[in-house]
Amino acid sequence: MRVPLPFQDTLFYTLLPDKLQVGIIDSMNPALYIRSKNIVCSILVGLALIASCAETQWKLTGPGGDIMSSDNDSNVPLLLREYYTEDAALLSVRHMHQIGGSLSNEVIIPSDIILMFYKSLIRVYNAIDLAARDSVISMYDIHAARRIQDVVIHELIVSVSLSRQWTHAWQEGNRLTGNTQIDNLILEYDLELDRFTLTHSGTSGWALLIADQPLNISALASHFEGIDGVNYAEANAWGGGSDDIIVTDIHGPWLLLDYSVGYGDCMAGCIYRRNWRFQVFFNNRVVYVGSWGDQAP
Repeated sequence: MRVPLPFQDTLFYTLLPDKLQVGIIDSMNPALYIRSKNIVCSILVGLALIASCAETQWKLTGPGGDIMSSDNDSNVPLLLREYYTEDAALLSVRHMHQIGGSLSNEVIIPSDIILMFYKSLIRVYNAIDLAARDSVISMYDIHAARRIQDVVIHELIVSVSLSRQWTHAWQEGNRLTGNTQIDNLILEYDLELDRFTLTHSGTSGWALLIADQPLNISALASHFEGIDGVNYAEANAWGGGSDDIIVTDIHGPWLLLDYSVGYGDCMAGCIYRRNWRFQVFFNNRVVYVGSWGDQAP
């Protein structure tokens, strides 16, 4: 299976369990480093050099380097640790949604999944000998996109009918309503009422509930659905785009982290985007795989 290579001006690799595809689009910089076993390659030469390689075992390093890092966060500033904890929670919820099944319905995010992603982010932070690390950490300070689509970890909107007596408590700014089902969810997941807003019709309104700890908010929303007086419940998300970190693959002892900076009308989804990819091993090895996309801003 050949996977399109989304790059413009640099070396880029697409890694799959049973295949490796490598492309160089910049003919002025044809550096390519592959170390592997039992490789059978077909090479096509045109405007780009593309190799499609099948192999039983492989090891790959790109032009950016291959180093041993650390998952020790003691040298990471406290504020950044908090940001990376949020990033890890967001990546975890995305992972839960991708896996699907019962895992995607869990409101509490499993701590072992958060820790896996948190340590991977810290390994990239500590990979100070990789030049690309400065781009994603020091220059652009890239973090996972917040509140994009339904991947939200703190804010829940609950739309209610004002014909129900229990909704008056929210209208008056009270956290608890007297509705046992609603109050049990608020207490179980430690939710706070941020505000209550009336709609133009005057017959309904919506409450914005805030969770202090990261939660799988879309799963939590489903627990409010069906309660008498609730019109709907959903994560407080919006469209558009921003900088982001995504996990593009988890394979055995490593995962791939793609950092990207978006710019140009990001309210509509970002016209331009530059990407950097790192292969992060759970034994603290970090490989800079390559970059692609538009020119960095």
